[in-house]
Amino acid sequence: MSAPTSSRPPPAPRPSYAAVLRVPHARRTFAAALTARLSYGTVGLSLMLSVTRATGSYAVSGIVMACTAPPPSS
Repeated sequence: MSAPTSSRPPPAPRPSYAAVLRVPHARRTFAAALTARLSYGTVGLSLMLSVTRATGSYAVSGIVMACTAPPPSS
């Protein structure tokens, strides 16, 4: 017995980043989104440094960081 053949067409190729960035206004939108998201990575670091400076303790800073962390996703 042979395996049944699929009647679905092959998936269309995904566009590359270069093709997407050639769309009008895509570069400006991408640059604005990238700039806005860069600050997300510094929030935790700045919080840790400010708590450490205020309390003088990395342990307290670690506790604060643990309390402000998002809950794990299931």
